[in-house]
Amino acid sequence: MKLRYTIILAILAVTLLSFVLTGVYFLYHYKKESEIYHLERLRRKEYSITASISHHLNSSKIPKNPIAIARGFSQKICEISDVHNVDIAFYDLNGRLLTSSTRISDQDRKLFPLQLDSALITTIKMSFGDRYTLQTIIDNHKYLYDFFFLYDENGNELLIINIPYLLDQHFFNREMKNFFINLIQIYTILFLIAIGAAIFLAHTITRPLDKLRAQVLANDKIQDSKPITGKYPSEIQQLVDDYNRVLLELKHSAEKLADSERDSAWRDVARQVAHEIKNPLTPMRLNVQWIERSLKTSEPEKLKEFCDSMITQIDTLSRIADTFSRYSKLPEISLERIDLCEIARQTGSLITDHQIQIETPDNPIFITGDRGQITQALNNLLKNAIHATEGRENPKITIQVTENEDEALISVHDNGCGIDDELKEKIFIPRFTTKTSGMGLGLAIVKNIVDAHGGRIDLQTTKNVGSTFTLHFLKKLQKNELRQPTYSKID
Repeated sequence: MKLRYTIILAILAVTLLSFVLTGVYFLYHYKKESEIYHLERLRRKEYSITASISHHLNSSKIPKNPIAIARGFSQKICEISDVHNVDIAFYDLNGRLLTSSTRISDQDRKLFPLQLDSALITTIKMSFGDRYTLQTIIDNHKYLYDFFFLYDENGNELLIINIPYLLDQHFFNREMKNFFINLIQIYTILFLIAIGAAIFLAHTITRPLDKLRAQVLANDKIQDSKPITGKYPSEIQQLVDDYNRVLLELKHSAEKLADSERDSAWRDVARQVAHEIKNPLTPMRLNVQWIERSLKTSEPEKLKEFCDSMITQIDTLSRIADTFSRYSKLPEISLERIDLCEIARQTGSLITDHQIQIETPDNPIFITGDRGQITQALNNLLKNAIHATEGRENPKITIQVTENEDEALISVHDNGCGIDDELKEKIFIPRFTTKTSGMGLGLAIVKNIVDAHGGRIDLQTTKNVGSTFTLHFLKKLQKNELRQPTYSKID
C-alpha cells in the first residue's frame, strides 16, 4: 500500500476509534449515573417513608407489635404510598406479609410474595445498616427491591418494610439517544475534517518523496548520477544528505575500481610484453656475438660496428622488458624504519650532471616503509623533473622534506614547463607520456609505490612556471594499511 493511503487510513482509523471509545465511555458513564440517581432517589423515598410511618406510629398510639401496626396502617399505608408514588409492604420479622399498598393488580403475588425467603431475611440482618437492596425483573420491568427494618424508640426491630422501586429508564434512554445523535453529528464533521487533513498531510509528506524518487530514478548510472538538490522537510533532508553522501562514496568506489581494473589490465599487458620481449633477446645477443667472432669479412670494422649496434639495441629492449616487468609486479614491501631526510640526501647526491637543491630539517624524519621502493619513486620524480627543465635557462630542481602531526612529506619541485590542465588527470595512467621517448611508466610506478605504502600524491603545477610533486607517508604505518590505494589530489 502506498504511503499516501496509509497516512489517510491511519488518521481516519484514529478518528473512528476515538468516536467508538467516546461512545463506550459515555455509555458506561450514563449507566453508572443512572444507577446512582435511582439508588439515591430510592434512599430519599426510604427516609421519607420511614419518617412518615414513625410519625403516624407515635401520634396514633398504636401498640408496638407487628399485628397492631399492620391493622393501624391498613388505610394509612395507602396514603403514604400515594404521596411517595411507590408501593409499600409490611412483613413481620419471620417474613410473613402483613399488609401492603398495592396500587396495581397483584393477583399472582409477583410484586409482594406472601412469605419472604429465610435466606433473604438473614441477608437483610447481615447487611450494612440492616438494609438490603436487590434488583429483579417482574413482567419485563426492572425493580429495585429495598428491604429495611422499622425500629421502636429503644432500637428494637418491629417489622420489615419492603419498597419495590420501578426503574424508569425512559428519561436516561432519551438522554442517551440525544447524546449519541449529537455525538454522531460532531464526529461526522470531525470525520470530514479528518479526511481533508489526512489528504493534505499525505500530499505534503509524499510530494517531496515523489520528487526525491523521480530524481533517484533519473540517476540510473553511477558515473552520470548527480547529487539531489532542493529544500525538503528536515527528516527527508537528512535522507537526501545521506543519499548524496553514499552516492559520492559510490562514485569514489567506482573510480577506484576503474583505476584498479585499468592498472590490473596494464600489468597483465606489461607482464605479457616483458615475457614476449625477453624470451628471444638472449639467443639474439648470443648469435650476434657468435657472428662477430666467427664471420670472416674483408671489412671487419663494419662488422664490429654492426654487431655493437645490434647488441646495444638488444640491451635497450632488455631494459624495456625489465621496466615492464617491474611495473607489472612490484617486489613485496620490506618494512623497516627509515629516515626520509637521509634518502633525499643520498638520492639527490647521486645525480651529478644536474644541480639538485636539497632542503631537509636538522632532525631526522622517520617513517616505516621500503627503502628501495621509496628511493625508486624519488628517482623517477627526479628524472621527470630533469626532463621538464630541459632547455630552461636556469633550471632548478629542489628536494624538500617536511612533516606534520601525522605525515612525513617529501617534495620534488622544478621550474620546468609544467603540465597542461587537460593532462593533469592522465599523468599517472600507464603508457601516458609527453616525452618523445620513454614508456610512460615512471609516474605510474611512483603512484603504485605510494599507494602500496598507504600514502598519496599531490601535484601542484602551473604551465611554464613549474611543478611540485609531494609524496605523503604516514609516520606510523599499520599493516592493514598496506596496498590500500588512496585518491591523489591534483591542483
